[in-house]
Amino acid sequence: MNAGRPPDSPAPAQAGVSEYAPNLPTNLPKGIKMKIKITEANRHAINVMLGEINGKSLAHTANDKNIFELAELMEMNLEKFNIAKKDRSGARAYAMSGGSVPTAYKYSRIVTAYGIERGASDWFLSYAKRDETYGSAAKPRLSLTPAQRDVAVSKFTAQFSVQQVVESAEAARTQTRNFGLVNK
Repeated sequence: MNAGRPPDSPAPAQAGVSEYAPNLPTNLPKGIKMKIKITEANRHAINVMLGEINGKSLAHTANDKNIFELAELMEMNLEKFNIAKKDRSGARAYAMSGGSVPTAYKYSRIVTAYGIERGASDWFLSYAKRDETYGSAAKPRLSLTPAQRDVAVSKFTAQFSVQQVVESAEAARTQTRNFGLVNK
């Protein structure tokens, strides 16, 4: 799995790290907290960072495309919840690469667990970790601040009305008789 490296040693450095991403360390631990703005200008830096974390594993691990897709999906979710752009800061999203596999697949796989956080105007890659999982990977999950939750709940509850609760058992029987559902 680690090709001769001790289990906790960092993955080998990628060629050209200093040329394209001068502020990134070349000996990253397996799970790290970071803050990399998810923009086209940082696409290569994100790929280098994920390459360092994933090591030689490629099949079920994350790359820059997964990070950009998660940011886009979560931005659409915030839009769907009618959360104003100025109030989106602080939202977080978590995902795991690797997707789903058939239940008959009995082997473990190396995947990447990663998190992003919404800043004032952009998303940031805030966490990434190499992980081992059995079966299907976790689905993407959005985490809102309490204020964002309140906006989302008010939008959701505006779509329906709530029926009055029947006060007593006698009232329920009377209402049932009125609809002809009980034999007399």
